[in-house]
Amino acid sequence: LARVVPRQLANSEEWTRAILDAEGTIAVRTRGAEGYIGNRATDAFRERLRRAPETISNEMTPEGVPVYAATSRSAHGWTTVIVVPRTALDAALWASMAGILAGGAVLVICGLAAVLFVSRRLSGDLIGATTAADAVAEGRPFLQEGGHVAETRRLQRSLASAASLLDQRARERDEEIRRTEAARIEAERANQTKDQFLPVLGHELRNPLAPALTALELM
Repeated sequence: LARVVPRQLANSEEWTRAILDAEGTIAVRTRGAEGYIGNRATDAFRERLRRAPETISNEMTPEGVPVYAATSRSAHGWTTVIVVPRTALDAALWASMAGILAGGAVLVICGLAAVLFVSRRLSGDLIGATTAADAVAEGRPFLQEGGHVAETRRLQRSLASAASLLDQRARERDEEIRRTEAARIEAERANQTKDQFLPVLGHELRNPLAPALTALELM
């Protein structure tokens, strides 16, 4: 059996292979054979072998090394065992988990940074739009700023158009008020001229008509 089972490579992480007879005695082992061959496996291990023909379990070696043990029992009661330290398998898993967690953390941080960057730009655009809207409502001029988002740029253009339209309407209103005021002043002047003309006309008419009326009365 020792010649059939390949020998363990020195100083390697190769899995340890062993063969147990029907009594649970170690017949062949590729690593540390001199300390194991002829000894029985632990009672708990042999009980697990008895209950199931094939098992995969967590075991602890006599040296205190945690290992995974895969067993397969033949029809004649002999069992093959393959043992590997847990670190040999778990290291890659934990490395993958650490890589995934680190990558996830980096992605989350990058996502938060992107969200913060975009939110700050949107906040700046909204503040600019609010300021522009207040200026339009109060009739004050405002500086149109280019937004970072297409929607805010369209909003800025709409506010600028509204401000231009309101300014045009205000100028037209002021022009109409100016014309109305000029017409009112002109009407007041005409009324004053009329008031001045009528007394003068009456006085000028009475002077020549008085002798005529006297002559007519005499006649």
